[in-house]
Amino acid sequence: MKRFGHATAHTRRRCTSFKKNRMNTILKFAFITLTIASCQGRQKEILSDSSSDSEIPVVTDTVDVQSKFLVGDEYKSHIKLDFAISKQKFHDTNNIKPIKDICAISVIPDTSWINSKQRSMPEDEWNTIVSDNQFYEQIAIDTLEKLDIPTLFAPREKRYIKFLKSNGKECFLDLGKMYNAWGLILFNGNDDPVLWSSTDIDNEIKEIYGK
Repeated sequence: MKRFGHATAHTRRRCTSFKKNRMNTILKFAFITLTIASCQGRQKEILSDSSSDSEIPVVTDTVDVQSKFLVGDEYKSHIKLDFAISKQKFHDTNNIKPIKDICAISVIPDTSWINSKQRSMPEDEWNTIVSDNQFYEQIAIDTLEKLDIPTLFAPREKRYIKFLKSNGKECFLDLGKMYNAWGLILFNGNDDPVLWSSTDIDNEIKEIYGK
């Protein structure tokens, strides 16, 4: 697969069209299997083992994450996750996944949201959405891994992800407030994580990871 920066004119036209319609093409169902297969070994090193097979419930103050990428007429390639950062103190760690290393984490929406979107459109449209999303996210993952930035998969059995920063401070991300978040959570080890969901990760490579 060609990297995005070296895409053909046809691929660039696909990219332009994809950006304009990103709000309607955020589903990545087929990519779940690919990500699990490629990241299963590495995620064990950083993500704690899951103790539950059920998804976390959507909380009442959850946020429509995808709408935050669109600011006026401009689509942002990544957003801050201030709205999903929890300030509460935790005594029970069973519902927390710890992250201590620089990485990217693939996150998908809860299954009820995916199923609803899949039922709401024709099969051929669904297949196109799957193909486009798989194409661009795999390019991002390949680019990250060439720079020795591992990509992990974060299922939704546990509600919180704890990021341990280089200064010793902790950041707790509440997945319950991100019911339709789908993309890559980017963590550079120093700052609060951000969520990427776009067609090109080159800017984030420089801005977030400094590479």
